[in-house]
Amino acid sequence: MKTILITGGAGFIGYNLVRFYKKKHKVIVIDNLTSKGLKKVNFKNCKNVVFFKKDLSNFDSFKNHLDNFQIDKVIHAAAHFANENSIINPSKDLKSNILGTLNLLEYFKHKKKSKIIYLSSSCIYGDSRLASENKLYDANETPYAISKYCAEKYIKFYREYYKLNISIIRVFNTYGPWEQSHKFRNVIPRFIENALKGKDLIITGSGNETRDFTYVKDLVALTSKILNNRKYINLTINSCTGKEIKIKNLAEKIIRLSNSISQIKFISKRKWDKINFRKGSIKELKKIINIENFTKIEKGLLKTINWYKSNI
Repeated sequence: MKTILITGGAGFIGYNLVRFYKKKHKVIVIDNLTSKGLKKVNFKNCKNVVFFKKDLSNFDSFKNHLDNFQIDKVIHAAAHFANENSIINPSKDLKSNILGTLNLLEYFKHKKKSKIIYLSSSCIYGDSRLASENKLYDANETPYAISKYCAEKYIKFYREYYKLNISIIRVFNTYGPWEQSHKFRNVIPRFIENALKGKDLIITGSGNETRDFTYVKDLVALTSKILNNRKYINLTINSCTGKEIKIKNLAEKIIRLSNSISQIKFISKRKWDKINFRKGSIKELKKIINIENFTKIEKGLLKTINWYKSNI
């Protein structure tokens, strides 16, 4: 049985990854349990999972634990999330997203048999109508955008200098089961929670802003595709659908799918939120995976709403 390390495995995306990989892998989870917006997960008595409550920004705290395992695969999902949170806590953002990533790279720099995936973010693209992996961007809207881009630069250095096999997945707005509503989390869980409670769905801005929303199961499938195929080496790839939706249309869909009496309320944009449009290019993604199998937005929203009905 292969062994995979998943950092941030108690977070929304990380926990979905753990649930998938524990079926056929021994899973090592490192998480400092500071993530907001996810119900506490309990790894006790969880078959094939070993959990360490450690912070990646402290190298010595996790090194000795990992030394006890032969790690074949790594998914680095741990992060201080996200834009608004990074403005309030820029030092925590730096420690988690940059120093934490650097420490992980230092640990694996001589372990060339380990295949690594780093989960980056679409925020590194800035206000881009079509975000393509082959274009250069200057991401400086928030500390989170800066730190995720900076971590990518460290990764590119380590994979070139130390000849490591590290692929970067730029994660677009991802949603699905296990993500709880929180002010620092994504818009979909907040919309769903309010819709199920009959509360107003609050949109900051005109509602004409767009995002490319991706169901978490499809991101998990992409990680599996890359990790299990030897020909995929040092990729930089978007995890997206290539389709954008207006935020006001998203709110309307959630109200309809949840049979809610909620109304949509518009308020002024937040000072830091300067991104009007975002859609990911799927040109490179289509070379790796059949995106026709990706979950359509209404189907994904309905699955997520049904999960919420049983868990909030």
